[in-house]
This record gives sequence, structure tokens and C-alpha cells, in this order.
Amino acid sequence: MSSRASRGEAPPAAQPDIVKQPELSRCHAAEVKRQSEILFKGGNPYILLKHFRPLMPTQEDEKNIHDKLIELDKAFAAGKEVHRDAEHLLEEITQLGFSGGSEHFKRALSIYQMEARDGIADTDIQQPKRLLESGKYDYVGHIGSYFLQAVIAYDHLFLTRVYSGEFHARKGKIKISNRFNSEGRLDLIDAKLIRSLDAHMDGAIRHLVTIDGYRTLSKDWQTAPLLYLSCIPKEMIFVKGDILRASPPKLYNTLVGYAYRTASDLLDGISRETIAAETPRNPQQLPLDKIVHNDMAMYILGKAASLIPRCELLEGRLRLSYQLK
Repeated sequence: MSSRASRGEAPPAAQPDIVKQPELSRCHAAEVKRQSEILFKGGNPYILLKHFRPLMPTQEDEKNIHDKLIELDKAFAAGKEVHRDAEHLLEEITQLGFSGGSEHFKRALSIYQMEARDGIADTDIQQPKRLLESGKYDYVGHIGSYFLQAVIAYDHLFLTRVYSGEFHARKGKIKISNRFNSEGRLDLIDAKLIRSLDAHMDGAIRHLVTIDGYRTLSKDWQTAPLLYLSCIPKEMIFVKGDILRASPPKLYNTLVGYAYRTASDLLDGISRETIAAETPRNPQQLPLDKIVHNDMAMYILGKAASLIPRCELLEGRLRLSYQLK
């Protein structure tokens, strides 16, 4: 016998199963390695699983948030005070990696904002009366050569474009979603890898830009720090060919500039009546040219058109600032 038992050695201790995570991008893998080197010094290599979140929400995350939303809905329908609970749930949804355009985020946000209705009527008297009565409207259509989706979710406007191309004989497609608040300021910019250049990353979501503390800032804030990715997806080359070589201020100036250019394109298309009249395939969507009848959308687009955004390094942090035109 040449086993451990024949040498009087104890059998090796059983190791806990480790769930295999999706393969990581080079930048993210480097961060995992860096954190693992720190955490492994504590003598427990499995602690890493507790302290480092996966790139995307897990099925368990989906179920937990779904259950919490049901409970929040019930409490709200019963007339209970849920403003603080909705705020905490929004924070949790964001921390788990859900997109700002996800249904979970939108539902929690709608409850949060409906709960806050009473405090809005007196302070935002210049906004349209239908500020929060408009609910959610989804418009789609073509502006010139590109397809645009514009979604009004209460007092927020989402403008979403899809970019595609080919790189080293591989096709890719990425969706960029820009969220504007009721005063035309950006809250966040998200990316979804519809067709990744790495097949195993299809469907992954990346939070490219988040305004630090946007939920507590005044709606017409003038300057705020950015939370941003230090390593953006390589599919961003379909947005702009040389974007991967840009410094953070230039890179995020480009992304923010594209967001406002898209808003400007939509406003120009409306004023010049050049938006193609199309019937959406999805019966729950509306033709893009009909957005002119949505007071909230037109208000936000008008506010965005009055702003000049600029990203710059100030006191060691990348910040987004606005000037009026």
C-alpha cells in the first residue's frame, strides 16, 4: 500500500465547494488577484468569496430583491411609510450590480418617488404638473442613421443607443444607457454587452459612470464627483475607435458629451420633424415621434439642451460640472 493510511498520515481535510465564477476581464482579474493576496494572509482562502462580489447579480440576488420588492409593494399599497425602506432597497440593488435600467431598479425607484410626491409639489413649481403622474412611457425609433430608445420613468429620462462593429474578425454589440434627472443632469451611464468580443461575457452589465451621491444632491446640482470604471469594456471601441487610449478626463468627457449629443439629436429631430414615423414591433412601446406629447420628456430635454457639461480632475477627483449656455 502506498497510500497516506499506510504511512500513518491522516486523510486530507475535505475542502468546501467553491462556485466557479464567470471568467473575468483582465483588469477585473487583476483586482481579484490583488484582493486575494491581501485576504489570503488571514489564513482563510475562502474569505475571498465573502468580500468580493461577482460581476453580475446572482440568481439568489434576483430572488431576494424580487421578494423584497413584493413586500415593499404590499406595504405601499397598505398606506404604510416606506420612503426610507425604498431608499435602502435602491442602495442594495445598486450595490449588487443591477443596472439603473433594470426592472428591479425602476420599480423601487417608482415607489420611492411616489412616496415623495407630497414634498415635490411646493418646491418644483416650474416643472410640469404631470411630473410624477406620467408613469412610464417607452418610445423607440430612428433619428437619422441610428436607432434610439427613450424611456420616461416618472421624473427620469433614459436615452439608449446600440453600437456595433467588428474587431479582429469578431463581431460585437454594446448598448449604452444614459439616465438624466428631472433637471437634465446625468445620474449614471450604463453599458450592456449584448454581444461581447468574449462570448462568455454576453449580457454583462458595466456601470461606466455614476454621480457620487446623486440621490441626495439637489436636482439642479452644478458640480459633483464621478464614480467610474478605471478599465472600460473593449467593446467601447464601437462607440469611438480610439477611446481605449484616452485618459480618464478625456474618456469620460467623451461619454458624457455623447449622452448630451444624443439628447440634442432627439430635440433637433422633434423641432425639425425629421424623426422617422415608425410602428414599434412591441405593442407596449410608442413611436419616437410621439414623445413630443410627453410634458416630462420635453421638459428634461429642454433642461439638458441648456447645459454645457465638462469632466475634469479637481483636488484629485474626477468631477462633472455644468455651465449654462
